[in-house]
Amino acid sequence: MVLAMAYLLALATCLPAFEAPDQLRKVAKEAGMGYMLFLTKHHDGFCLWDTKTTERKVTNHPFKRNVLAELRKSCDKFGLKLALYLSQGEFRDNKDYHPGDYTPEMKKEQLTELLTQYGPIDFLWLDAAQANTSASNINDGDRYTGWSADLKAREAWVTEDLQAECEVSQVMFCDFPYIRTQEFDLEAKIGSEWKQIASGTTIRRELWIDFPPIKAQQFRLNLRKTSSTPFLAEFRIIGKV
Repeated sequence: MVLAMAYLLALATCLPAFEAPDQLRKVAKEAGMGYMLFLTKHHDGFCLWDTKTTERKVTNHPFKRNVLAELRKSCDKFGLKLALYLSQGEFRDNKDYHPGDYTPEMKKEQLTELLTQYGPIDFLWLDAAQANTSASNINDGDRYTGWSADLKAREAWVTEDLQAECEVSQVMFCDFPYIRTQEFDLEAKIGSEWKQIASGTTIRRELWIDFPPIKAQQFRLNLRKTSSTPFLAEFRIIGKV
């Protein structure tokens, strides 16, 4: 709820810019811009149009105006095309605000509203918040899937079992696009004990680490410190049997 209140307070400071909705569009037109891209809803779930799908919307805010409807009229007045951004996912803790969660049916209803009630929409940008975060995603070769820990966690670990003892001399990590790792170390299980074989700070888009060959079946990546919920997109172990 703290997040929601903080967002609403921030929103309250931004919305007065819409007191004169034509001004921004006039400047855009004079600058040679051909369209406006408007963020209708981000990952927090707050809608900047008068939707019927949720009470988390701008018309329930003290501003009490349908921002998107006003933008549509202003774009028409100045001959600007209108494009819309919509997050088709939401943060996992949004269930506190949407008792029924953000369901596929709710997303379809929101898209229907946006594409049928606000005139011609020249293009639509569909973003995502948190997709499937299964541990199996970290070795699927797809950087756009991944694994994340519990929402409030700031440290976590992931273990990879190679099913047989292998000689390993290289690993690759990736925590892009959610770059949160601040401290980590890599361990290999030798006998009954874990032995540290590498450590570092940030991981980012792609981090390759080389080390002297070591024989082991299990490897563990410890995310010792993260700036937000621990996230890992890829964890590859390169070796030979």
